Amino acid sequence: MGQQILVIGLGTFGGLVARELTTLGHEVLGCDRDPVVVADAAPHLTQVVQLDATDVDAIRAIGPTDFDVAVVALDRQTTIFTTMLLEQLGVRSILARAQSELDAEILRR
Repeated sequence: MGQQILVIGLGTFGGLVARELTTLGHEVLGCDRDPVVVADAAPHLTQVVQLDATDVDAIRAIGPTDFDVAVVALDRQTTIFTTMLLEQLGVRSILARAQSELDAEILRR
C-alpha cells in the first residue's frame, strides 16, 4: 500500500505530480482553488478538494497532519506561506517547489 499524500496546487507541475503519485499507488488528496482545475483532476486522484491555500481554517479542515507527505506547488509567495503554515501545524514531511535559489533557502528554513 502506498503513502497518503497531500498535493496543494494542481496546476501544470502539481497536477502532473499528483497524477503520477496516484499511478504509483499512493492515495492522493489534491487541492486547488480553481473549480475547473479541481473538476479536471477529480477523475485522476483519490480525492480532490477546492480550497484557498492561504485560508488557515481551510488547511486545518483537511487534516494535513494525517498525511505522510505534503507537496506544495503554488506560486512563489503562496508556496512560502503555505509551507510555513503546514510546518507550524506539524506536518512531518513537506516538499515544496522553489523557483529560485533564494526561494529554496527560505523554504529550507
